[in-house]
Amino acid sequence: MTGSNWSGESVVIPANKYPHCVQLVRSFGRRGIHTIVATDSMEWGRAPSLCSRYCDEAIHTPSPSVHLTEFKNSLLSLAERPDVRTITPIKEEDSYVLSKYRSEFSDHVDTLAPSFEILRQVQDRVLLVKAANEAGVPTPDTQILSEVEDWDRDVIIKTRYTVLTNEYVESVPSTVCRKVQPVKQIPAGTEPDVEAIQAEMGHDPVVQEFIRGAEFSVRAICDHGEPIATSIKRQLRGQSYGGGFSAYREPVELPKLEELTNSLLKNSIGMDRVLYNLLVTKIAVTIVSPKLILGSGGLSQWMFEQGLIIRTISGFSQVVSQSSSTRTTRRVSKRII
Repeated sequence: MTGSNWSGESVVIPANKYPHCVQLVRSFGRRGIHTIVATDSMEWGRAPSLCSRYCDEAIHTPSPSVHLTEFKNSLLSLAERPDVRTITPIKEEDSYVLSKYRSEFSDHVDTLAPSFEILRQVQDRVLLVKAANEAGVPTPDTQILSEVEDWDRDVIIKTRYTVLTNEYVESVPSTVCRKVQPVKQIPAGTEPDVEAIQAEMGHDPVVQEFIRGAEFSVRAICDHGEPIATSIKRQLRGQSYGGGFSAYREPVELPKLEELTNSLLKNSIGMDRVLYNLLVTKIAVTIVSPKLILGSGGLSQWMFEQGLIIRTISGFSQVVSQSSSTRTTRRVSKRII
């Protein structure tokens, strides 16, 4: 590790325990960009990217789940360094902080996070479903848990918000920003303990119909609503409803799904230069995440080959040089055999 006396260009990566952070650190490091791996107190020692030869600096930050303001200030102090060009949002908490306090960060770095209006639409599943429906994109039937009267079909109970903050739930202290992990599958004819689930999740979650069928992950990088690169993967193996460790996915090409994705991004949520990950079962959007989720190969490799992120680090004001009237969307996929 070279320390903080670096005079070139740097990127801050708020890393966690998942391996995609390692790929990000390697991709920047191999291109000569100084990497600052910022790990909070709950992830310190568990983040594999800290052990990468391309980790130039390791920074300890407070945990946003208990010290939100201190976490924000820690990232902001890094953003104020003259060598730092951007901070990559890896976790939902990172996206929240970079978006909520965007005006503070944008004075110092190029923020890879959407406006807070867009972020709220994405992190609130009720608003997300509404936005998708307005864009003509199918979604599972979604209700607030306390409003469900019939339990005659298989459903999934999941958090309404991808992170719990005082901005979304008044009962949550203003000092925290935390994720709620439990996802519950409820078989038809089983009425759950609503109050117990609300207490466990800390708010009134949502209930979505359980859609059986193939599951696809759609990843797209947007420049002010224009998808400039997309990747579609089909999940062939997973440990749980959300995939989990040991999940296996392969790239595919589905023009109809890409068309729906573009409609959602252009008309509802894709107003900024952000990488979105959409989880789709059959042709129904269930999750949208505005963060850098760089799996092996595919879109992330093409992004770095084309310099889409590197140009941001180097101070470019646009992700690509073409105007929106001449830009074409790049597919990074292959046809199903």
